[in-house]
Amino acid sequence: MDKSDDRQGIFAIFNGCGEVSLTELSLSLLTQQKAAWSELRLGYDALAFLKQRRIQVGDATVVLQCNPRRIKSTGAVLDPASIRARPCFLCRENLPEAQKGILYREKFLVLCNPAPIFPAHFTLALIEHIPQSLIMHLSSLLDMAKDFSPDLALLYNGPRSGASAPDHLHFQAVIRASIPDIDDAVFDKRQVRKGTRDTLLLSTTNGERPAILVEGTDRHAMERCLIQIIDAMRRVLAVTDEPMLNLFCLYDGAKWRVVIYPRRRHRPDVFFNLGEEQIFITPGAVEMGGLLVLPREEDYERLDAHIIREIFLDVALEQDRVEEIISAVESDL
Repeated sequence: MDKSDDRQGIFAIFNGCGEVSLTELSLSLLTQQKAAWSELRLGYDALAFLKQRRIQVGDATVVLQCNPRRIKSTGAVLDPASIRARPCFLCRENLPEAQKGILYREKFLVLCNPAPIFPAHFTLALIEHIPQSLIMHLSSLLDMAKDFSPDLALLYNGPRSGASAPDHLHFQAVIRASIPDIDDAVFDKRQVRKGTRDTLLLSTTNGERPAILVEGTDRHAMERCLIQIIDAMRRVLAVTDEPMLNLFCLYDGAKWRVVIYPRRRHRPDVFFNLGEEQIFITPGAVEMGGLLVLPREEDYERLDAHIIREIFLDVALEQDRVEEIISAVESDL
C-alpha cells in the first residue's frame, strides 16, 4: 500500500500491495528531495559535470568516474573506536531535517544518497541499528530486487569490503545498466557449474576479480543457495564471522540473478602509499562490478590498465580459493 505518512521523516509507505511501484515511488521521493534538500541537490547537479572514461583491462571494459563528492566515503575511518565516536548517519534520529524516506515493508527506510554515483542512487537502511550482516536478511534483499526491477539492481558491501557504515545494516539500489559486469551479455559468458530444479550455479573465468553467480526462479531456493555459498566461504576461508564479499542482486521479470565477489582485503596497496604514489580508492561492489569511482582527479588521470589490474588482484580473493568455495557448494547442492 502506497500512501503519504505524517510521521516525521516518512515520505511514503510501501508494503507491496499498491498500484505505484517501488521504483516510481522512489523516483518521486528523489524529485521531492532535490527540491527540498540542498545537499542532495548539489550532489545530483554535480553528476552532470563528472568525468568518465573507459579502459580495457584484459577481456573486460572498466569505467572510471571522477567523483569528488565520494571522498568522504572512500576515505572513511572504520576502526571500532572511530565508529563508536560518531553518530550513525543511517539511523532515523540522526538524519538531516530535510531528509525523508520511504518506509519499506515496515523494515527498511529507502533514502536518497546525498553523494550519488548514478542519476538514481538510493540507500536502504534497516530501521533497527544492527551491524552490516547479510545472511539473516537475504529474503529482504531478494524481495527488494524484485520490487525495484527491472531498472534498478541491489548491491551489498560487506562490513570489511567497502561499506562506509559497517555498524548499520544497509543495501543500495543503483541503475543496473551503469554496472558493466552485471549486464546480460556479460552474465551469459559465465560457466555453468551445477543446476537444480530451481537454481543455477555459475562461475567466472576472470582471474582478476572472480565471481560466483546464482540465478533462479524460486525465492526460497535462492535464499538456501546463497546461505550455502556463505557457509562454504566460511569453511574454506576458516572464518567464523561474515566472509569478506560484495554482492549484486537483480530480478529480470522471471528470475533472480546474484553476483558475489569474494574478497581478501578491504583496500589495495596503492591506498596506503605515501605522497604522490597514493591512489585514493576503496573498492566496493560498484568497483568490483567494473565502475571505479575516484574522488581525486589526479588519480582518475593516472589510472591505467596495469594499475587497475593490480588494484583488483590486491582486494579480490584468488581464483583458486574461489574455485575451492564453488567446489564446496557443488557438493552441497
